[in-house]
Amino acid sequence: MRKLNLLSFGALALVAMAPAIHAATIQGTTAGSTVTGTIGDDIITNATTNITYQTFCSWIVNGATAYASSNFLFAGYGAAAALPQIDAGDFTIAQYTPWIGSSNNGAGGNSVTGPDTKQYSRGVTNQEAWGANIVINYTPLGANDPKNVNFVQAYVESTNGGVFSNGKIDSSSATSPYYNKNGVAGTGTTNRTGTVPLVTNNTTAAWLVDIPYDCENGPAGVSNADCTGGVDDTLTSQSILFQTFIESDWVNPADNKTYQVLYGGVQWGYVATTVDTPEPRTIAFIGSALLLTSFVGKRHSRKSGRSV
Repeated sequence: MRKLNLLSFGALALVAMAPAIHAATIQGTTAGSTVTGTIGDDIITNATTNITYQTFCSWIVNGATAYASSNFLFAGYGAAAALPQIDAGDFTIAQYTPWIGSSNNGAGGNSVTGPDTKQYSRGVTNQEAWGANIVINYTPLGANDPKNVNFVQAYVESTNGGVFSNGKIDSSSATSPYYNKNGVAGTGTTNRTGTVPLVTNNTTAAWLVDIPYDCENGPAGVSNADCTGGVDDTLTSQSILFQTFIESDWVNPADNKTYQVLYGGVQWGYVATTVDTPEPRTIAFIGSALLLTSFVGKRHSRKSGRSV
């Protein structure tokens, strides 16, 4: 995991497949929002994207090559065609907000309160940084919805206007593709990070907390985790999209093999840009130039006989 720093204390035309039509819609905060402000010598704008329901994710397919034992299938497709997808209404999104500058547990620090009532943040204070907060809840409301589940999350990104990556699974484990293996996740009001699978029911949600972020002065290995150090203007823009799917194991009666079936998921993310603020000397020069232009214009006006 890199310091895009997906929470594992664990344009936007890149949609793996068009969202399926389901009876219900994703609950909670599904609309994106924007925040803009001056941090240091930069004007930073960060906007979260609207959240959509997905039934297939090529990013997970591409990222799964890092896990030799993975054998993902998608409900409704191929060998798992007979398995019903979960309904979009099984997902509830909370605290979905973009932030700039600070992610800490102090007042105004843009922290996230998990369903376990604990505050989560990135330990970043007044730095040229940006990120997004999100809590994703899954409640198996349908009679056939899986109840022994894992979260599988993958992402693609573009930095400084470059092409998007092909997809990487968001897990800090070298052997497990599941977010809940090391990321902040749980059921009900209990943090169960490390529990695989999470056991839930139609009144108790399985959930994850994520705070992806990055620093203007460089990703992990260039700047520090709190966005100090690094090299100024290393990142001037970043677009990152995630797809978070629900997985549950399934034994295929045709071959008696166990498969990791992905039953549906949500897409979310953010787009951040930075612009250097003019330095005082530049502002003074621009002001002087405007004043001179105004003076010359007035002299010209008088010569042409126009009233001023």
